[in-house]
Amino acid sequence: MDNIVIIGAGQAAGQCVATLKKLGCPSKIILIGDESHPPYQRPPLSKSFLEGKVGLERVYMKNKDFYGENEVEFYSNTLVDEIDREKKKVRTSCGKVIGFEKLVIATGSRARELEIEGKQLGNVYYLRTIDDVKKIKKQMRAR
Repeated sequence: MDNIVIIGAGQAAGQCVATLKKLGCPSKIILIGDESHPPYQRPPLSKSFLEGKVGLERVYMKNKDFYGENEVEFYSNTLVDEIDREKKKVRTSCGKVIGFEKLVIATGSRARELEIEGKQLGNVYYLRTIDDVKKIKKQMRAR
């Protein structure tokens, strides 16, 4: 088992995968992310992607074929529930146990939700993910 497991599928994780592949890393790379999207850049979300100037293909770190062509195993919509450092295994939200030789934790951050009256109203949005931008864009078109 010469796996490298990367928990998180954001920009840092995407760069880690790209760098490992560029350096000729022979290990199997397993990427686990809680979103349905492969790694992408966040800065364009609030700028060119929100404005509709660029599409998803320009936001993604690599094209969708990159991961398959480079034999990167990608688990989307998946959380890691447990890390066992002694046994070098992770357990995912779907119950899968994955062994690793090396582990990278690149989970990034989350938007801090407001703790104010009215936070539950329908027109309060957070902009952190591609799906957040899609919701905002839909609401902007509706007005």
